[in-house]
Amino acid sequence: MSHYSQIKEYKENTNKKICHSLIKNPGEFVNASFYRHHAVRYAFNDNIGAPVHEKLQTGAKVLEFGCGTGIWTTEVATDCGIHQILPFPDNKFDYVFSRNKTDFFTKNKFQGFLFETFRVLKPGEISSQFIYNPLDALWHKEYEIDFDLITCLEDYLQMTEKAELISSQIVKLPLGGDGLGEFACNYSVYYIKLIKEFLVPYMRILFKEYDHMVSEIENELRDKRGEIYFKQKRVFARKKVM
Repeated sequence: MSHYSQIKEYKENTNKKICHSLIKNPGEFVNASFYRHHAVRYAFNDNIGAPVHEKLQTGAKVLEFGCGTGIWTTEVATDCGIHQILPFPDNKFDYVFSRNKTDFFTKNKFQGFLFETFRVLKPGEISSQFIYNPLDALWHKEYEIDFDLITCLEDYLQMTEKAELISSQIVKLPLGGDGLGEFACNYSVYYIKLIKEFLVPYMRILFKEYDHMVSEIENELRDKRGEIYFKQKRVFARKKVM
């Protein structure tokens, strides 16, 4: 079964998992997540980044915390032969992965999410927090999400007093040009079109005006050929041995 076929199995559950999604159609949400995942995967040149490859191939217990569509779990489990469903006691997992959760927690709840991440992680093991390019300010204002959760994630990890050896990785993903840039450009235009129903009321414009703006954005991205880009970030931290 292909990864795309596997992720489509999450369709019904995905609709239940979406807390604050700009894309209300679960099928389109799955498609957009699939395309975005692969664009970012190729930008970082891998799925993992943390120094845990050997552990994953020798029976490590892995948790994807807040898996969304489940595409990361599907791919890594397939590649490394991990299939067992695991419980969630303290200090159980060798690796905890989470992506894009800074856009789904208000500031007063985010620290609890980080503490829970470290609760289930074994001392001395790695947690990865993956952050997509921050969504627009309108999203954050609407759902009371503090922007510094994204820009200062390393500081929030430090504040838990459970993390050490905190490091981060940032890549620039070009929007336009050849290869990956063309793919990312096509995805971005596709995504902007999908969120029309959400943005038009806030922008107080007509749908045809929005369509015209999307066309202008697409033309500019293609003309600039990768001069326009967005950043992707992932942060790694090891749980202290207390």
